[in-house]
Amino acid sequence: MEGSLAAERTRPVSKKILLIDDETDVVNILQRQVQRAGYEAHVAYNGQEALAIAQQIHPHLILTDIAMPVMDGFAFYKEVKSRRDLHHIPIIVASAYGASEEKMRLLGAKDFLVKPFDKNTLLTKVGAFFDTHKSKKMFIATKMHRLMQTILDENKEPMTPLSWQLTNEVESIVTKAAAYKPDVILLDIDMFMTPSAAEVVRMLREQEGLDECHILLM
Repeated sequence: MEGSLAAERTRPVSKKILLIDDETDVVNILQRQVQRAGYEAHVAYNGQEALAIAQQIHPHLILTDIAMPVMDGFAFYKEVKSRRDLHHIPIIVASAYGASEEKMRLLGAKDFLVKPFDKNTLLTKVGAFFDTHKSKKMFIATKMHRLMQTILDENKEPMTPLSWQLTNEVESIVTKAAAYKPDVILLDIDMFMTPSAAEVVRMLREQEGLDECHILLM
């Protein structure tokens, strides 16, 4: 048992989770459990407090109770989803009441935990969620820098986080892409004369970590 806990504590922290519940003992236990599993855990005791924390840290995932003072889970969910800077953050709702779950589904919530739940149920749910909603990285080289930025901002998919890096500098494409290590590279062929687009693709393929990266030409 001690060996497994030690292994959990040494796992690298990669994801930020915001835990919200008005029961101090409950949220503190949850915090310890997710920290031991290798996540960075932040806590709040009502929706209003959680909203301020979410704006500050931009968590990768939020787990919230429904029945809370000041701002309950319903109001918190609606507030998060109405904000441009927060609406993409996925939320898992924890509730002991079936009627509450139905109401949250009407608001658009898709992930639920039935209270009370144990450590294994919690960590399995969180782990499965991150496996399903892995962030994708895109590197884009185009002369239409501002237009592409607008297109990406307007079409960002909330449940599949996408990060990107844009450049319109031909001479730095290979070095920047090699440093960023994206999942997909999108190249505007109108940018290239010397070197040609084919030559740039060849140089990208020679970089460590980019040999199997998807490269698309537009």
